Amino acid sequence: APDDEKCLKKLLREFQVQFCGLGVSVARQYYHARKGADETPLEYLHRLNVAGLRTKLRVKSGPSDVRREHVVHFIETLDDRDLADQLALLRIWDADALEEVLRARQRAKNRQGRARFSLSLCTEAT
Repeated sequence: APDDEKCLKKLLREFQVQFCGLGVSVARQYYHARKGADETPLEYLHRLNVAGLRTKLRVKSGPSDVRREHVVHFIETLDDRDLADQLALLRIWDADALEEVLRARQRAKNRQGRARFSLSLCTEAT
């Protein structure tokens, strides 16, 4: 039983370090952030914004070079190369503009999903 308890404590500690960032500086958490497989690009942007603010980077209200670097960091750490290329072509200068683009993209995807769903209902009915 003591070995099990020791093993559980070690496992908990590893989990806290790996997934909660325990023992990792907030700057490291920001600069090593990557989009999770289960995150939308918009969710990842929000998480990255929070991480940036925790590092005292003024990602929303700072100088234009800081805001632009935040957008570049987002694009470079995005796991979707096609979307990253499209965003790079738009020459977005700050997180607010990036958020607007991602929200519009999400709305368009939601509309497409609903259209496909209603189309499949129509074809099933015939």
